Amino acid sequence: MKKTCLQLLAIASLAALLGACTNKELEPTIKDSAKEAHPTDITLNIPAEGITKAGINSDSATKTAWEETDIIIVKVAGDESRSAKFSYSSGKGKATATFSTADASALDGATSYDIYLNGGNSDNLAEQTQTAVGTTDHLTYSAILKGVGTFDGAVFSEAWAKANGGRMLSSSNLTIQAELPNHSIANAVQKVIVKASSKIFGGSKTLTINISNPGVPGNGKTITVSATLPAGDITIPAGTEILYQFQVSTNATNKYTAYRKHGSASTIPAGSSHTVTLDCKNINRSAGLDDDGSEAHPYLVGDRRQMQAMAGLLAAGSTKYFKLVDDIDVHVIDWTPLNPEPCTKKVDLNGNGKTIMKLNAPLFDDLNGKVYDLRLDQSAVSGDAAIGALAKTLKTANSTIQGVKVTNSTVNTEGGFAGGLIGHIEKAFTIMDCAVENTTVTGKDHYAGGIVASMSGGTIKRCHTTGTVTITGNKRHAGGIVGIVEPGGTTSITLCWSSCNVHAWGFAGGIAGTIQNTSRVTLDRCFASGNITAGNIAGAGGLVGQVYTSNVHITNSIAWNGVITPDRYALSNYSSGAIVGRTHPNCVLKNNYRKPGMRLTAYWVPSKKYDHPDVNGTSSPLVRIDTTKVEANATRTNLTTFDNDHGRWAYHGKHCASGTSVYSDDTFGWTGDIVSSNATYNTVVLREGVVWTQIHDNWEGQMRNINIVKTTLSSRNRIAMYYDYGNGQDLRDKCDIVEPLVATNGPMACCHYVRIDGVTKRVANDQDYYITEGAITIDDNVFDIVRTTTNYDAAALPNQNVGCAGPMLVYDGVIQEFDMNEEFIATTHPRTAIGVTEDGSTVIQVTVDGRWTSTDPMKQAVGMEAPVLAKLMKSLGCYKAINLDGGGGTAMWIDGYGVDGIVNHPCEKPMNWDNPTLRTVGTAIYIK
Repeated sequence: MKKTCLQLLAIASLAALLGACTNKELEPTIKDSAKEAHPTDITLNIPAEGITKAGINSDSATKTAWEETDIIIVKVAGDESRSAKFSYSSGKGKATATFSTADASALDGATSYDIYLNGGNSDNLAEQTQTAVGTTDHLTYSAILKGVGTFDGAVFSEAWAKANGGRMLSSSNLTIQAELPNHSIANAVQKVIVKASSKIFGGSKTLTINISNPGVPGNGKTITVSATLPAGDITIPAGTEILYQFQVSTNATNKYTAYRKHGSASTIPAGSSHTVTLDCKNINRSAGLDDDGSEAHPYLVGDRRQMQAMAGLLAAGSTKYFKLVDDIDVHVIDWTPLNPEPCTKKVDLNGNGKTIMKLNAPLFDDLNGKVYDLRLDQSAVSGDAAIGALAKTLKTANSTIQGVKVTNSTVNTEGGFAGGLIGHIEKAFTIMDCAVENTTVTGKDHYAGGIVASMSGGTIKRCHTTGTVTITGNKRHAGGIVGIVEPGGTTSITLCWSSCNVHAWGFAGGIAGTIQNTSRVTLDRCFASGNITAGNIAGAGGLVGQVYTSNVHITNSIAWNGVITPDRYALSNYSSGAIVGRTHPNCVLKNNYRKPGMRLTAYWVPSKKYDHPDVNGTSSPLVRIDTTKVEANATRTNLTTFDNDHGRWAYHGKHCASGTSVYSDDTFGWTGDIVSSNATYNTVVLREGVVWTQIHDNWEGQMRNINIVKTTLSSRNRIAMYYDYGNGQDLRDKCDIVEPLVATNGPMACCHYVRIDGVTKRVANDQDYYITEGAITIDDNVFDIVRTTTNYDAAALPNQNVGCAGPMLVYDGVIQEFDMNEEFIATTHPRTAIGVTEDGSTVIQVTVDGRWTSTDPMKQAVGMEAPVLAKLMKSLGCYKAINLDGGGGTAMWIDGYGVDGIVNHPCEKPMNWDNPTLRTVGTAIYIK
């Protein structure tokens, strides 16, 4: 319903709009056939005095009339899943109109309704168009009659709403007035995009205002745009961050970004006008209004222009602080790396979880300082010397990189030192919780690594890589994590894994190509599963190609590589090995395992079940079979001294028995991690405190496909539950709305009780169809599982969020007893479960795929019986755990992974292992 004069008018009073809602008693969602069915044709009225609209600089009223574009949606109060949409039928230009629907049966049995007019449904307000800067004739009117006792004959007035037991909420307006750097920019703005960190625009985080005729009068620098907001009070939570982006061409990257943060909570009252005034004269430099590059006020970077300005803001001899406030696509510019040598300018860059896309050069020339919580996607960087997606070099001591992820990228050098993250590191540093995924790293000279090509002392912890690492030609030292550890300070590589395929002419390893540091080097609790190949010189190793020094400790690690093979092997050549290709006799090699059935090509290949003794200097010497025949059975000899002959000695570690599993609780101390002879195993740190483990494993005698997410709850890692039943939403649909980091399907909404944010959403009568033995509860990021036996037990709980489920798997640390005569319990099915540790700090979400049979063992997944699922949840550290919805509804979604976020293999028809079909589900449990 568009306004009929140039300006919209201010509402006289808001008090009548804010009347209290009447609480309704809990009722099962059952149709009552004894009650009269609702009509499919209804009449609606505008009062004779007209509807008072929110206005801009105006204080009188305007009469309005019905239009053909008006839409009415009637919902049952307290149960939004029951609704009917009524479309305009007749009455254009009049105060009374008729609206019709094909079916109003969803409303049968109800006694209280919410009636939405136009913007009450916010979907049609997410993008609006005004003809020119300053015009307001595009603004529309929307309203909601809340909790009224009838809807046929409803009148959109405050008095009618109050007389019928409810209240009326009407739309408000947002006006943005921004002074831009100059007339040229203001004159070119075609679109204003407002992005908020909270859903303040009626269920949406984004509001777009198109300008069909760009331009400002005269030589002015100020633009004015307006938009209609959804009916009702608009609440802006404390801490809400809002970006105002001024797009100056059809190219979406051609924009200027301003930023504001609301320190305290605020409200735009229903029926009011709200104006935001922005001083954007320095918008070319940064998005903030009072940035100075200090730690308290970092330069805020939200677009490519502000990224380009970073170089001029750095200062010699001091640290400048930067923070990304939006994802940035830089493909339209030739990027010049920051901080060229000499590297006296120090930087602290907070990526803030945002992504820089399509860099054509490293972000930094030399990294001096700290970078954290940043994503680099689709980078394509190249050069003729040291190169990495993040930086070419790191030459200053004590620099830190944490939570940086490189994805879908290529790193190439015509020379040496090619690293997925950094090319060459000369000083002690720390790299933690980083990843290089689906990335190709290629060099033509020595040294290439999935994370770092070359390092001389420092720490790499909880990092992983996927993709390829390759050195072409007759050059050496390539590793899935590090190419070479050169002489320098103490080095630690722990809790890292790589599935990269690695190749070099010599010395290629799943974790490191070569270790030759004279200071202590520790490689502990690492895992490699890629194929490792070497050229003419050999020296291929599942974990390390070559250990060239004695002060090296490789412990508690696994080589799960399918292939380790050189192009050439002979008695006179360097060796290749399941764990280490060429081994120094006096290093420490302890408690390391290899995959059975590994295709290992080397001069000396042990028998398939051979366990290589642990090595500990001269007291436990390196051993091998002294023979000229491959796989011959001859007398073992010991190697205790470093001499010219040691290059032909390999270390193969211990053999994992085929068909069994190695439980790292016993072997490695990695609680809940499972590795076996047929397993694929991946662990990803999604962010600090959220770890995803993916396993395809012959576990408990059958092939299982398991996804596990462990979340340590915190102010950043928050758990919540979402509900929408009956509107055809699958898990992907729900994730499009709530925008989580991780989500799984939740309790079965059709059969269980559900409450969201204190509002009962579902009370099902068929509560006995599926076992109800407990309920999950969530209150302000506190998660628990409590015992219940019926839906009505759960309805009596005081918690804000409740969802019934069952059966109970683990309670108070004890695996529960199960009725094995119950088919649902005893049969293998796809399963979803959730658990919590005893102190409540960590939530464990699990999906187990099922009903998959294939001749390909990697596409087999039988599901789990409830007792087996209980055993799994207990092994993962759950003090309490419960079964959720399963079968075709079992699904796990992770932001940025899988097929549009789906990382498991749902069994909904049509079944497709690689392109999953999803069943609609009523609830989701998610981590934000």
